[in-house]
Amino acid sequence: MVARYQLLTRLRSEELAALEADILARGVLVPVEVDDEGQVLDGHNRVQIADKHGLKYETIVRQFETEREKREHIYRLNLCRRHMEGWQWGQAFAGLLAERGVESKRGRRWNSKSVTITELAAEVGVGPDTTKHRLAQWDLYKILTAAEQEAVLEKSKTLAQVKRERKERKREAKRRANAEAIANAPTLGEALAHPFSTIVVDPPWDWSDEGDVDQLGRARPTYKTMTLEELLAFPLGERADKDCHLYLWITNRSLPKGFSLLDAWGFRYVTCITWCKSSFGMGNYFSGSTEHVLFGVRGSLSLQRKDVGTWFAADRGPQGHSSKPDEFYTLVESCSPAPYLDVFSRRERDGWTCWGGEL
Repeated sequence: MVARYQLLTRLRSEELAALEADILARGVLVPVEVDDEGQVLDGHNRVQIADKHGLKYETIVRQFETEREKREHIYRLNLCRRHMEGWQWGQAFAGLLAERGVESKRGRRWNSKSVTITELAAEVGVGPDTTKHRLAQWDLYKILTAAEQEAVLEKSKTLAQVKRERKERKREAKRRANAEAIANAPTLGEALAHPFSTIVVDPPWDWSDEGDVDQLGRARPTYKTMTLEELLAFPLGERADKDCHLYLWITNRSLPKGFSLLDAWGFRYVTCITWCKSSFGMGNYFSGSTEHVLFGVRGSLSLQRKDVGTWFAADRGPQGHSSKPDEFYTLVESCSPAPYLDVFSRRERDGWTCWGGEL
């Protein structure tokens, strides 16, 4: 039977069992709140467990002028607690809105178990990057005290941090798996028996030598990276025919590295092709919205067509971070002859020999 002032849904069985185990080990640490009639306002689960085992607990008596004040107090207590799930937090906020007579479509939707606390926080403007000035636009700011606003803000920041840490653990697991696959894979020379007329290479850059280990919070890639020294020693030139085209992907900041790689691999620089992206990226000065391909030649090998400019516009490729657009490969096939080699490739491609740790 639900107690008179147990306004939120009861704990699930596993949650109640965890609370019971904690109380049996440490006792009832948080006082139970009751009204002047002895009705429990906060601590129903603690009372249930304590009575079951004959344990004592401290009580605090609260007095209110009106029934509405009493119910508001109960909702406020639950609203600023961090152990609730998103739908429970939404239920508390929706109930508080209702007590204040605020008709809110958000409040009705928040009473659904499909809503997460992250969605709730974002919708009322309490994300980690949100200012109090924006908070004032929402019902939440109007009905919560300053201390309660701070509690909700802190809750949002805590959840965002947890989400980032969980995502980073998944990335780290993927990096380890990728590194293991590369360690067990055949070398470039073992895997590829014949030379190639056209080579595309997208090096797995390690940017730590550029002084920005975490540039603007940039997430570390999930694939194994290589230093410039490792790339300079990489035997890519051994897979090139005596007449060969090389397309080397390079970022704006890493351009000097690209020219040194061309020299180390035995190619002369001819021109630069620029990829104009559909969205802005990151940067300490200008926001990166372009990426480049250094075009180098070994021996003497003309282009198959003469009507191609030095830039193209396209969306990012289908593999997400660092993924290159399919339009680029179409351009290469129209300009340079087969056989084609894609080094540090992230997926198979028809008509190409692809080599890389993520295949």
